[in-house]
Amino acid sequence: MTLPASGAISLNDVNVELDLSATAQIGMNDSAVRDLFDVPSGAISMSDGYGKSAYYTIERSLRFRSSGPAYLSKTYGAGSASEKYTFSFWVKRGKLGVAQDLLGADSGVAWYSTFLQFTASDTLRFWTYYGSSGTRYGWYTTQVFRDPSAWYHFVINVDTSISGQQSRRLWVNGTEVTSFTSEVSGYNSIGMNTYVFASGVSSLLSYTFDGYTAENHMVWGQTLDPTYFGEYNANIGAWQPIEYSGSYGTNGFYLNFSNNANTTALGYDYSGNGNNWTTNNISLTNDYTYDSKQDVPTLTSSIQANYAVVSVIDIDRGSITTSNGNLTNVKATDSTSPRAVSSMGVTSGKWYAEITWSSITDSTPYGDYIITGVTTKENWTPSYNGYNGVLYMASNPAGGLNGYKATYTNGSFVGWDPYGSGYWVNGSVIGIALDLDAGTVTFYNNGVSQGAITLPSTTEEWFIFCTSDGGYNGYTNHFNFGASEFTYSAPSGFKRMNTYNLPDSTIVDGGAYFNTVLYTGNGGNKSITGVGFRPDFVWGKLRSTSSYHRLHDVLRGSDNTLASNVTDAQVTGNGIVSFDSDGFTMDSGTNINQVYPYVAWNWKANGAGVSNGSGSITSTVSANTTAGFSIVSYTGNGSAGATIGHGLGVAPSMMIVKQKNAAQYWPVYHVGTHITPATGQAYLNTTNAYFAESTTWNNTAPTSSVFTVGTNLETNASGGSFIAYCFAQVEGYSNFGKYIGNGSSDGPFAYTGFRPAFVMIKRTDALAWWYTLDAERNTYNVLQNYLSANDSYGEYSNVDFFDFTSNGFKLRTSNSEGNASGGVYMYMAFAESPFKNSLAR
Repeated sequence: MTLPASGAISLNDVNVELDLSATAQIGMNDSAVRDLFDVPSGAISMSDGYGKSAYYTIERSLRFRSSGPAYLSKTYGAGSASEKYTFSFWVKRGKLGVAQDLLGADSGVAWYSTFLQFTASDTLRFWTYYGSSGTRYGWYTTQVFRDPSAWYHFVINVDTSISGQQSRRLWVNGTEVTSFTSEVSGYNSIGMNTYVFASGVSSLLSYTFDGYTAENHMVWGQTLDPTYFGEYNANIGAWQPIEYSGSYGTNGFYLNFSNNANTTALGYDYSGNGNNWTTNNISLTNDYTYDSKQDVPTLTSSIQANYAVVSVIDIDRGSITTSNGNLTNVKATDSTSPRAVSSMGVTSGKWYAEITWSSITDSTPYGDYIITGVTTKENWTPSYNGYNGVLYMASNPAGGLNGYKATYTNGSFVGWDPYGSGYWVNGSVIGIALDLDAGTVTFYNNGVSQGAITLPSTTEEWFIFCTSDGGYNGYTNHFNFGASEFTYSAPSGFKRMNTYNLPDSTIVDGGAYFNTVLYTGNGGNKSITGVGFRPDFVWGKLRSTSSYHRLHDVLRGSDNTLASNVTDAQVTGNGIVSFDSDGFTMDSGTNINQVYPYVAWNWKANGAGVSNGSGSITSTVSANTTAGFSIVSYTGNGSAGATIGHGLGVAPSMMIVKQKNAAQYWPVYHVGTHITPATGQAYLNTTNAYFAESTTWNNTAPTSSVFTVGTNLETNASGGSFIAYCFAQVEGYSNFGKYIGNGSSDGPFAYTGFRPAFVMIKRTDALAWWYTLDAERNTYNVLQNYLSANDSYGEYSNVDFFDFTSNGFKLRTSNSEGNASGGVYMYMAFAESPFKNSLAR
């Protein structure tokens, strides 16, 4: 089949379907696919049905081990200075919180050099030293980069003929960064004699990079924006790499690390310029030092994707330090029992990984043990209520004992029971085959099955982890989630732990069902657009000064307003006139449209409600079963055990109820509390802890069809008119859970399985506010701007609070209302995009 010239046709026009994931698995790249169909470059657009430009493949990345130290170098010789250049590269971070140099260039003249660096504060620093006085030109970002679970795309261009900020521009994941600190304008040229990448071995660069890089383009003599190297895919809400087809200039280069025949080949330049680089301390030894990885920022096959690593931002690091791109863990010989946990959680399917143990030490033979296991995400501490896990323990070499197993089911311990044969020694490879379809986990000792163990029943994510039982034993171990070949073959049907192999979310763009918009009121009628859908529930708040929250929904009528921070009955007028196809229109009242900045959080239900007779009380329901959200209107009857249909088809994880026609509190049901959820409640309009109250939900958890109320006037006053907002968890889109505070600015991490767009938290075991954060008011980490659902105050922005990451959120405050040591916090979170597609933020 021959197709016409560039841009003339699309494969959809001729009804041809390509399984591009299959072509990627057999090594067919962009050129091979085009050659197969005799397609001119640019003539067609191809996708795999999931919205990705699937024909473009990044085959491999290169991992740099700071322990090497590993680096690449290239000497160009004198006279190669340029006033313009563009550097495009992808990075997945390993270590955090330490200075690491990414790229350096030496002019060959003393004191004239340029470098790019992650600082010890995890900002990005780009500086030129100019002259013996040490004058520095460049910038630090205010944005921090400390998401180690996914890839970043950076583009930097320099034009020294321009003064000010425009002479050095930075884009992250396609968006330009405009907020910098310590910026100094002036001369900034690489003007080089020597390039060094990921160094730590010379006076040029002093801090060794630990992590991964892929798809490195240096374009000499041109300043290009990110669209030459990537594109935004609206179908999945993510920035993706594309093939660069332009020229590179004399000193430009393209390093894609695709040729791993030997370490020399890993430095080959594919620009056509022949600017090959020399590799130093890069290893292709077939063990945990194998540095050519299939961990890449594209989803092109079950082999090439973003891989799990050990999470360095979880709740329980203790005395473990990580290295080698977060695949190696070293535990000190102290009394702590830190847990190293995978950055990826799974709820279905069959998964395989390996842990190689080495440098096992012990000061008390027979007394201390090392453990490999699987665990649920609620908490890594077995004593925590609700913990589920299976542990495989073996003594260190001094112990000389066989293996043991133990199981935690909802916090209840069973074990230690004898399991398998043979103790572990230095070099033992422990395979973990997690079969969530069968509900079992099987551990392997050097390729020999130790037998299947039944998993506790739970709908939560499962993670792979390692730890020790305390004492004073130390160890080193090395994880392999499949980015390199396994030491022993995975059992048939078991997958590598990467994002390609995660199931497709039913919602690939969270913005289709939840969205945040910012606007400035005008005091008159005003239409707000940019929501992306017709909202059925709008929650608005003035940001700059004190004002009530304003909640509007389709069942009560757009112009009827409730306020989450007070008990008041709803009021009519001075609110939203209509819900529109891409937003809403406000009237000229003062409640939601003063001449100030506002935020509005918008949810999509299902328009006008329908009658629901599933419960003993007939309700009116607007239910979006895809997004797990329904709005329910009902009239109370005052009877204990009354049931109300919610229309979701699955049990809600969170419910917010308010009597519309009377002054009553806002009772909240949530699955993530310190007590049994159905036996108590919190109030949205107060700081009260979640407390025992049997008459609110009648001590009955909601089912897939109804929720139950008792005699409490707040949920079932006879003749009272009520509205309920019901939320069910949808994998990859919404998450309702809990975390335990640690009282540190290096706070706990909550795995959501997606990159959050919105998070609201509330402490359940003590007084605390309902904090709300979103990705529109906080466009980069650290998130500092928050509002509280229970008060009328304006926006706070005086602390470092959260990081949103590709797979969850991380507390960055020691504030007791967000992170008290031992405190239990419930949260609700909605996604920008599922972890399967997300980039680091």
